[in-house]
Amino acid sequence: MSRTSTPTAISPRRSWKRRNREITRNADITARPARILAVDPGINATGYGVMEQTSRRISVLASGTIKSRPGQSPPEKLAGIYEVLSGLLDRFAPGALVLEDVFYHKNVRSTLRLGEVRGVCGLAAARRGIGVYSYASRRVKKATVGNGSAGKEQVRSMVRVLLGLEEDPESLDVSDALALGITYFQDKACPVSDVLR
Repeated sequence: MSRTSTPTAISPRRSWKRRNREITRNADITARPARILAVDPGINATGYGVMEQTSRRISVLASGTIKSRPGQSPPEKLAGIYEVLSGLLDRFAPGALVLEDVFYHKNVRSTLRLGEVRGVCGLAAARRGIGVYSYASRRVKKATVGNGSAGKEQVRSMVRVLLGLEEDPESLDVSDALALGITYFQDKACPVSDVLR
């Protein structure tokens, strides 16, 4: 006695789910903000760049470094970062904040400080209803230089080329922030980070 099976009922369902995921992902891409604030967090020096994409061109509206003053306590440094970022968010009204993922130092205290700065950045964005996106350092280097192990100077040089800047960004902190922005605009499936939840 022969048995026949009709597995076709499974295939269309899987196909529909796959198409549905693609439609959802494409909708997310279309909805992504065209103006962002990219931040390279650091307790003593935080680089930032306000960037906007029009058509296929990325423009830098503002960039700089938030530097702490000698003798400031960690809470005072965090408060200074929060105030400057809040001012930038209010002035330029970006649709997204882009941060670098936390990476682990051998020095545990440095890792904790970096996490605190990221928390302050996320707080400033959350209070304004702005979404936070996050990228690993290797992903950023791969997007800008083509090599996940590239050095900061290489990233700085390529940021200048990719953005058509007349000169190199003023600091490595700024070039790292701008590289984050470039990665965001290049990424076809940029996921909202849940790191700061």
